[in-house]
Amino acid sequence: MEYITQRVTPDTARRYLHYLDTYVGEKKINTPEDITAIFKGVEKGRNWLAKSIRNLLNFYVEAKSMDESVANKFKKACKIERSGVRAIFISDDEVREAYTHTVASRRKEVQIFFELLVYSGIRASHAAEMLKNYDENQLIKIPEKGIARYPIVEFSRGNKRGFFAYLPLAFAEELERIKKLDYKYLVEAIRYNRVSANSIRKWHYNKLIESGIDTSIADFIQGRAPQSVGAMHYLASARQADQAYSKAVEAIKRVIE
Repeated sequence: MEYITQRVTPDTARRYLHYLDTYVGEKKINTPEDITAIFKGVEKGRNWLAKSIRNLLNFYVEAKSMDESVANKFKKACKIERSGVRAIFISDDEVREAYTHTVASRRKEVQIFFELLVYSGIRASHAAEMLKNYDENQLIKIPEKGIARYPIVEFSRGNKRGFFAYLPLAFAEELERIKKLDYKYLVEAIRYNRVSANSIRKWHYNKLIESGIDTSIADFIQGRAPQSVGAMHYLASARQADQAYSKAVEAIKRVIE
C-alpha cells in the first residue's frame, strides 16, 4: 500500500488494491499467459486491472529485483485499451482566463499549485508530492539562466519516472512546503472550462515545442523520462534541458504574469 500511495492518489491506490484482491488474489502468475487468462473473466474495469497489475510489476522491479525485461513481457499481456477520449488542447488565453477568474481569487496553495503546473508541466500527482515534501536545500539554482530545477525522482518512479521540475528562479525561491495538502481539492479547484491539470500539461508541452525544443528534451523537462537512462545520457539531457528551458521560460511566464 505504501509503495502505491507514494505514486498515485489515495483513491486510486485503493482502487488498484481492490482490483488486485478481486482478480489476482492468491493466484500464481508464472507466465504472461497466466495474466491473459485472468483478463478473460473480466468485462468491466479492464483498464483499472491492467494499471493495477502494471503497478504491481513496477513494485517487483524496484523493490524485489525483478528483471525489467521480464516485467515488460508480462506488461504486454495487460495492455491499457484506448478510451477514445479526445485530447484537449488549450490556448494561452484559456490558461490566462483560468488563472485570472478562478485561481487568483482562491487560497494561496491553489495559486501555487496552478503556477507550478504552468511553469513546470509535470504531472499533477508529482506536483502535489513535491509541495508536500518540499525542501529548499534540494533546489538547484541556475542564476545565470534565471531558472532552477527541483529533483522529483524520489516520488516519480516506475513507468512515470521523472528527474526534475523546471521552474523560473524567482518562483522557485518563493516556494515553501505545504504539509496539509488536499490533492483532490487542488485538482478540482484549478478546473475552469477546458482548463485542467491534464490540459495544462499538454499546453506546456506545446509551448516547449513552439520554442524549438527537441521532443526528447521536452519530455525530459516535463519529467517524462525513459525507463533506463545511463549516467552520461542523464547528464547530457540535464545540460540540454537547462539551456532549452531558459529559452522557453519567458514565453510561459508571460501567459500568467
